[in-house]
Amino acid sequence: MEMMNEIGTVTRLVFETKKLQVFSLKTHKRTIKVILSDIQHRVEKGDHISANGVLVNDDNYGLQLHAENIRHTPVTHDLLTDFLLQGTGIGEAIARRVIAAFPQ
Repeated sequence: MEMMNEIGTVTRLVFETKKLQVFSLKTHKRTIKVILSDIQHRVEKGDHISANGVLVNDDNYGLQLHAENIRHTPVTHDLLTDFLLQGTGIGEAIARRVIAAFPQ
């Protein structure tokens, strides 16, 4: 098992109970399933978070991050640039020019 820190955007709530949330987190490099069993912290689709935990390769469900803690992160220019580069059909130069038009 390997400790990881993943930063990204919650794209989908897969499963949810009062004590557990399973959600997809889209990072700069990949989309990963995150298991969160902390009833103090909850996420919603569209939240930008940093999740720390143990990376586990489950036989049935594949690669999962069992989050020990999460924190919500502010939206930065880098985060917006990454978002624009993912599936929008624009390149890095255009994304950076669009972001540069907005103040920090």
